[in-house]
Amino acid sequence: MIYDLLTLYREHLKTLYSPETARTYYIRLSCLLEEQITVRSAESIDVSKVIGKLSAIKHRNYFSQSKNAFLHFCEFRNIKLNDEQIEDIRDLQRGTRKK
Repeated sequence: MIYDLLTLYREHLKTLYSPETARTYYIRLSCLLEEQITVRSAESIDVSKVIGKLSAIKHRNYFSQSKNAFLHFCEFRNIKLNDEQIEDIRDLQRGTRKK
């Protein structure tokens, strides 16, 4: 289930980042994937739902943390995003504002 994927991801983050950054990325990714709780593998994650959740984030700092958490997760699980998905994420980031 998604919890198992997130647990492995958290352990991976702890090897790369400070405890606070690892915790932040874990929490942000958990929020992005909360609607996909029944996902059994990383390959079955619906990226369009994640992008939809990202589109609801208006503040730049929170968006950046969420985006980075998701991109690191994709790299960790070898999930390939297509060019259109990456461009959608960049467009959303341009629409964010400082708090």
